[in-house]
Amino acid sequence: MKATRFPIIAGLTVLWLGVFGPATATEDGPYPVWWSPVLELDSLDAIDARLAREIWPGDSEGMRLMKIENDTRVEVRAVNCIDLERLVDDGYYGIGRHGFWLQQYQLARCHAIEMLRTAMPAQQSFLRDFSLDVDTVDYLPAIMNLSPLCEMMCREIIANNRRIPLRRFHDTGLVQILDETVMDVWSPDWKVRITILARADFNHDGLEDMLALSSGGSISGRGAWADVFLLTREKPGAVLYDLNADKGYCPDYQCAEVYDYPKTLRETNPQPAE
Repeated sequence: MKATRFPIIAGLTVLWLGVFGPATATEDGPYPVWWSPVLELDSLDAIDARLAREIWPGDSEGMRLMKIENDTRVEVRAVNCIDLERLVDDGYYGIGRHGFWLQQYQLARCHAIEMLRTAMPAQQSFLRDFSLDVDTVDYLPAIMNLSPLCEMMCREIIANNRRIPLRRFHDTGLVQILDETVMDVWSPDWKVRITILARADFNHDGLEDMLALSSGGSISGRGAWADVFLLTREKPGAVLYDLNADKGYCPDYQCAEVYDYPKTLRETNPQPAE
């Protein structure tokens, strides 16, 4: 099973709601904080209330979760984000393939909302004009393909550090654009949906970052996952990379020192991009 990570950066909550829209190269910062309606968040000062709200408004029963203790199946319910995070930390998980995916999807949204606590207006942006189109797979990091195997994730972390994009690393096929913030990427046996959730300076280095949700699974129905990624880049036209790629995807797995698969790892300079 894939171990997910959602590190929360401690910092200042900035009560600034931005309006999403393109910025030209001549515009100066600050670039206001923006987040997607997908998060169902009214304002940055309503984060606590949003986390305490029902996962599905009006549904007081919540999501079914389970774990096995001493050969006994224990079932519980998570009503809101607070419950969900606590129970997943205690080892509970969604029931069945769809339930497991649903648990990960909702948990990713919850952590994206929490990460907005640290959101600040950015002083400089190389992402403000970034929207999803058929060429986006040439700029998104390979790690967003959601490999369920820790061994492959070790390779994807190297690809992330070397700025090897999704299309070069994985065998991507059809790309479907739903709107400028949502797209589907298909491979021979895999599909992921990528959704832009927020834009802001999350790590307080002055540059605008982007929260993106990747959700999908096997076309054959043998597995489904979801995760949220904190992406950025330092210059126009560069490949995006995940700021948290080295922090806990598979905390109990020891990656090898050298990987030469897929082919792009052999062909790319082993030093990280500037």
